[in-house]
Order: sequence, then C-alpha cells, then structure tokens
Amino acid sequence: MKFSKETSLLLSNSLWSLIGTLISKGLMFLSWILVANILGKAVNGEIGVLRTTVNLFIAFAGNGFGVTLTKYLAITKSDENDFRGKLLGLSFLSALVFGLLICAVYYILTPWLSSSILNAPHLLGVLKLNTFLLFFSILNGVLIGCLQGFAKFKEISIVNSIYGVLLFLGLVYGAYNSGIYGVFSGFLIATIVSVCLSILYTYKTITILKIDISLKFKSQLTILRKFTLPAILTGLMVIPFKWFLETMLVREPSGYQEMGLFSAIFLFHTLVLMLANTVNAPFIVSMSNATKSKKMEKMNLLLPWGFSLIIITPILIFPELLGLLLDDEYLADPNFKMTTILICVITVLVLFKHGMARIMIINDLMWFSFFSNLIWGVALLLTFYFSSVKNASTISFSYVIAYVVNVVFVIPYYLKKNIIPRKIILSKNALVTWLLFGLLVVFTMFTSNINILIRLFILIIVMSAFSFNFYKTYSHD
Repeated sequence: MKFSKETSLLLSNSLWSLIGTLISKGLMFLSWILVANILGKAVNGEIGVLRTTVNLFIAFAGNGFGVTLTKYLAITKSDENDFRGKLLGLSFLSALVFGLLICAVYYILTPWLSSSILNAPHLLGVLKLNTFLLFFSILNGVLIGCLQGFAKFKEISIVNSIYGVLLFLGLVYGAYNSGIYGVFSGFLIATIVSVCLSILYTYKTITILKIDISLKFKSQLTILRKFTLPAILTGLMVIPFKWFLETMLVREPSGYQEMGLFSAIFLFHTLVLMLANTVNAPFIVSMSNATKSKKMEKMNLLLPWGFSLIIITPILIFPELLGLLLDDEYLADPNFKMTTILICVITVLVLFKHGMARIMIINDLMWFSFFSNLIWGVALLLTFYFSSVKNASTISFSYVIAYVVNVVFVIPYYLKKNIIPRKIILSKNALVTWLLFGLLVVFTMFTSNINILIRLFILIIVMSAFSFNFYKTYSHD
C-alpha cells in the first residue's frame, strides 16, 4: 500500500512517539499505581491535589510557549533560519523570565496554600520542594515543544523513555522509603534529567540546522499576542478550574480519601490520554505542512475518538479489570464502580474533542478555544458546587456535564465556519455510535453480577458495531 507524503510522515513520526510513550507513560502509569497502593487512599489524595497545584502554575508559562514552538517551527523552512532563531530567542527568554517569576510567587504562597487552601499544614515542606519541580517542568515543556516543532520525534522518544525509567525508580523508591516527600523528590530528579537531555538534543538540532538564537525578536512579538497569549489563557481555563474543584473536595470530611479514589481511577484516563497524545504533535506538524486533505481531516477527527472507544468499551463492560491494579482499599469503596464508569465517559468525550483542539491550533483559533474552555470550567465548578454530596462520583459527574456542555457549545460554531466536515460529525453512523455508547453506559450503571459469557457476547457485538460505523464514516466521500 502506497501512502501520500503527508501520511507517511505522520506514520513515521507517530511511530517514534508511540515507542517513547509506551515506555515512558506505561512506566509512569505503573509507578503512580504502585504509589497509590503503597501509600493508601488518603495520601494518594494529597499527592493528587499537590500535582494539580504544580500544574496550575505550570499553565502560566510552559504549555503556551511549547505549543507556539511546535506550530511555528513546523511551518517554517530551512531558508527561514533568521525567523526561527528570533522565535527561539523570544520563547526561551520569555519562558525563563515567566518561569522564575511564577516560581517566586508560588514559593511565597506555599504557607497560605498548605494551611488555608489545602487544610494540610504538614504538606508545607513538600509544597516548597515542588518549587524546583515547577521550574524544571516549565523548561521541559518549552524544550519538548521545540523538538516537536523540528519533528525530532526519535529524540523525544529517547528522552521520554529515560525519563520514564528514572521516574518509575524514583517514585517507587521514594514512596517506600520517605513517603510523600520521597515521591516528589524522585519526581524532581527525573524531571531534571529530562531537561538536561532535552537541552542536549535541542542544542544539537539547532547546530546541525545552523540556527543562531537571537534576542532581536521585536518583529516576532505579534506571535505572543496572536497565539501564545491565548494558548496560555486557554490552559488557564482548564487547570485552575480543576484545582478549585479538587480543593473544594479535599476540604470535605474524608475529602482526601475521596480524592485518593478519584486520582487512582483517573490514572487510567491519563494513560489513555497520553497514548492518544502520541499522534498529537505529529498531526500538528503534518497538518501545518500539508495542503487540505479530506483523508487527513477524517483521520484527525476519527482516530482519537475510535481509539477511546476501543480502550474504554472493555472497561465499561468489565470494570473489575481495574481491580487487577488497585488494592482492596479502593475496590471496597462504594463509589468505585460509578466513578470508574463516569471516568470512562470523560475519556471518550475528551478524545472526541482532541481532533477539534488540533484544528483550533492549526487555524489560529486559540481565542475561541479560550472562551470554549471558560464555559467548560464554569460548568464544571457549578455542577460540583451545587451537588448535595461531594465525593469521587460527583466530581466525576461534574466533569461529564462540563464536557457535554463544552461539546454542545463548540460544534455549532465549527459547522457554521465549515471548520469540521458536517458529514463526519453529524453523519448517521456517528449518531448511531453515540446512541450505542450511551445505551452501554446506562446498562453498566444499572446492572451488576451479569454472567461473564453474556458480557463477553455484548462486548463482541458492541465492538463490531463501533468498527463498522467508523469504517463507513471514514470510507464515505
């Protein structure tokens, strides 16, 4: 079978991303599962909210500059090295300045965060330690974005693989020997090594390409306003809402235990998302360089959605599969099954939106993405705030409502602007797929102790129906 140049490039880049992800993210998932089992629900809840706190401050810098480099380095050619050098200078300097400023603010706020917000004064030492994790994570996000823009997916795969191994060793060893402090110490060491490797490969790449980093970037400042600023604000419309949500939960009675249950099951969602992200940067690079292609459009929208259903459907029908990974403390929780089902729904909704998020990046729709995420965040907080009971299940339900509201908001705009093909999103096969998925979710919510052979039969029928619908949607002109 002969592929087009764009498809061949996408497959090659995705393969290297997949290799790195399978090693690094697989080990990362396994390490966090082991940490959850070693330290128990309450401490795992503390770890979950501390990670979100770090991500809250990372959102102010690292992600926006990283995405900017991925997009603009991908669309420039070798004869535009002057532009590339100025863009690198602008991005690196801005990330460094913002990173130091954000870390200083974070460090000053740690006593207030530990006592007043997290209601956990004993976490002050870990919060202060995470100042260094915050700084190196911001740098790492920018450097990886740079390597993605240059399509150095093999090098990224090597960095991620080494990072995954070190993170696994650091987290597990730290959890066994020093508890939560040891966990974040191991996290920090692995991140520092990742930054050093990324710097090495970035330096090697710009040397080979003969790019001189320049600080005379006045003409590139418009990119910050046009793309980077809305990209940062878009991230700020996600992480802060998640952080406020989690801090509301942990202040409830048994809040950290509920947060621990949610965080442990949510690791599965994170793993699926990271696997799907293996094609994210390759898609952005390929779509930025390619002329408009119907097949590329279809792959962009259908691939993550179909991937999510392939992974999620067996978990919905056999939720006890997650029990193979978690201790009895988690399985015995009365909210385990409902939380698992709702997180499965969240995963499908998020990956359904993945292709749309890439379209926003390619078409410079970051300001619309900002308002879209703002609506998502408001729906998330309001749903949880007005929930009479606040636990792992209701926080999961809040995410489901927020994503449904978000999808309902963005699709009409995309269709009106002809950004996504109506024949894919509103096709008969797509609607049947959603109906079948909804019926499956309702079935798993309100049934229990169904014979395993019957469930296996249902799995085969449902997976066959999904496969047929996606084939028909992709092959339809």
